[in-house]
Amino acid sequence: MGMSAKIFYGNSSTGSPLADENMAIVFLDYQYDNTGNAVDQMAIVLKGSNESWKVIGRADNTVGSSPDDVKFSKDTITYMGKYVTGRDSRSNPTGNRRFTLKYTANSVTFVKDMR
Repeated sequence: MGMSAKIFYGNSSTGSPLADENMAIVFLDYQYDNTGNAVDQMAIVLKGSNESWKVIGRADNTVGSSPDDVKFSKDTITYMGKYVTGRDSRSNPTGNRRFTLKYTANSVTFVKDMR
């Protein structure tokens, strides 16, 4: 069950396998269990134009809620996201980190956080 979505647009840099193509990433919060007590985030990466967009891949279980400050490069997309620090409740994270997704012409992989 999808709960909320945020979309960001950008452009890959010269030299990329997807060079000079428009890019978009959608972060989708979703509930994956029957208890109603767990929410996860997936990232869906697209390429294309205003007339036609193609999904090149998705990464499930990405980390860093409330994504913002998204940056596109030749083979990665980075974003700032919230995370739970030692003093936070799980529903109110206060930490911020930069997270990375790596993409190719037909796949997307969550890599790591960039502290």
